[in-house]
Amino acid sequence: MTTISKLSVAALMVSGVALGTPVFAADHIKTGSLECTAGESVGLVVESTQQLKCDYVPLGGGSVERYSGKLETVGLDIGEMKKEKMVWAVFAPAEHTAGALQGDYIGADADAGLGLGGGAKVLVGGSLKSISLQPVSVDAQKGIDLVAGISNLQLTLDK
Repeated sequence: MTTISKLSVAALMVSGVALGTPVFAADHIKTGSLECTAGESVGLVVESTQQLKCDYVPLGGGSVERYSGKLETVGLDIGEMKKEKMVWAVFAPAEHTAGALQGDYIGADADAGLGLGGGAKVLVGGSLKSISLQPVSVDAQKGIDLVAGISNLQLTLDK
């Protein structure tokens, strides 16, 4: 995909952020939370990539699942951020099965940060594209950053 195509798609996706958080299907239940830590990053205007270490924490106890991830943003990403932590509520059509979060997720991204900043990344994907990740905790980030685009999260279950 060309840079112009990526920016066009990003602009359309980001305009959807202004319409509000997606409504989750009535048959989706909250199964737990996904807590990810990202290292420092420098935005490259059109694209950025962050490596993540994530823990899926099931509701009501149970074994924590560890995932490695890569968060890529296509669109406007200008700035430099220190380490950040992201927490999402995990919604699925049924009870969680081991490894179900593994896969690709996509969603619109809108962040603004000066000093301590915050943002939202609502993502859909995973097992059969049926998992929804809804932001619970805004990004705990330090630095200067402006992001508007499409985010793609790739999660791989650690063995």
